[in-house]
Amino acid sequence: MIAGASFLVGMAAIFVIPKEPPRSVNSTDLPRASGVDWTGAFLFTSGTLLLLIALSEGVSEGWKTPFVISILIVAVVFLASFIFLQHYLETKSTREPLMRVSTFKNSRFSFAMVIVFLFSAGFTLFLVYSTY
Repeated sequence: MIAGASFLVGMAAIFVIPKEPPRSVNSTDLPRASGVDWTGAFLFTSGTLLLLIALSEGVSEGWKTPFVISILIVAVVFLASFIFLQHYLETKSTREPLMRVSTFKNSRFSFAMVIVFLFSAGFTLFLVYSTY
């Protein structure tokens, strides 16, 4: 019931929300979301999903099986391709990247992201191991 309502709202949003005009090349406007980087979204989503599948299958199937190793390799290739594509879009293209890689040059931001990663990993491991 809720999934159907969410689907209908999502479909309605596609037609109701107006599209933003594209940014001109010499514009001094602040960065805007003038389009979605579908290739980047595919690479990030697929890479993350494959990484999660490999991590969960590695425990049950074994880490040395060709299936798990190949999924890990494809996941790393997808995620590395995502980073290179975002860097290219940010530096050498007029299209907006999905994520600005230059944001990680700020050491405070990078350090904060490492802390968030470690906290999330620790909390997730707590939830997993507390159920056994």
